[in-house]
Amino acid sequence: MSVVVLFGAGASYGAGGVLPSAPPLGSSLYRELVSMFPATWGALPPSLQTQFYANFEDGMSALWDRGSHAIPVLMQQMAIFFARYQLSSQRVDGYSKLLDALTSSRKPVLFSSLNYDCLFEVAVSMAGRAVNYFDNTPASDSDIAIWKLHGSCNFLPHGGVTATRGVSFGPGVTFGTGIRPVNPNEVATYCTSNTALYPAMAVYARGKPIQIAPEIIQRIQGFWTTAIKSASTVIIVGAHPHIADRHVWEPLSATEAKLLFVGNKGAFLDWQSKYRIRGDSIYLGHRFDSSIKAIVKNLW
Repeated sequence: MSVVVLFGAGASYGAGGVLPSAPPLGSSLYRELVSMFPATWGALPPSLQTQFYANFEDGMSALWDRGSHAIPVLMQQMAIFFARYQLSSQRVDGYSKLLDALTSSRKPVLFSSLNYDCLFEVAVSMAGRAVNYFDNTPASDSDIAIWKLHGSCNFLPHGGVTATRGVSFGPGVTFGTGIRPVNPNEVATYCTSNTALYPAMAVYARGKPIQIAPEIIQRIQGFWTTAIKSASTVIIVGAHPHIADRHVWEPLSATEAKLLFVGNKGAFLDWQSKYRIRGDSIYLGHRFDSSIKAIVKNLW
């Protein structure tokens, strides 16, 4: 029996010690993308902008449903946006603190994330450990398994079909490439090069469709579902319950594991009362950086 940790956007937002600032939650993501990329994200039709400002996923779903060929460029820029986030070298962030607390116990812990950013991986690297993205279990005691269920800004397409900058494609097209994880510092160079492809990231639309390396991302999701079924404890940090993402929230509803939650209390209690089938559920706190002690206290 293992412990599985799931990070959502609220984890990076509430981790503390993030540079240049805390990554935005979904409610303010569009505003920040417009500020950084006014000629693209800021140039969408007014009706679409209204949808994005009201609910980012609704805006992206509208683009997806229209068959927009603008999505690849927008996703490239989203990857650039998330790749710029780093952690303070002082290791004062929640990711580093939780990593130290859990790995020092020497009990099996599997980490997973819905985030495009690489903040947890940066914490792993600063701790002198290796990141294991793709295996069912870590290859060695020095590896830290982190499954990116919606892909990652640093998952560059590798091998298989390629597409140069002039190629245009929309929803319905997939590329069965491999994935080459890189340092986030390399993402901007790739995304502004002569390629029409973007990193292997699920599109931030309903159902989180995957165009780049779908087989690999879906295999990671399968590893995670299996781990959730057999886990003794699941720690959810900053992942807002969103039942439309069935691949995430249906396994969490069905698991018999003890579930520890950090994030929006009202949303968690509402989801728990409507969808949690069995097992203990414990709400621990609102922010990641102030909930580390509570997580560890309730863990075993």
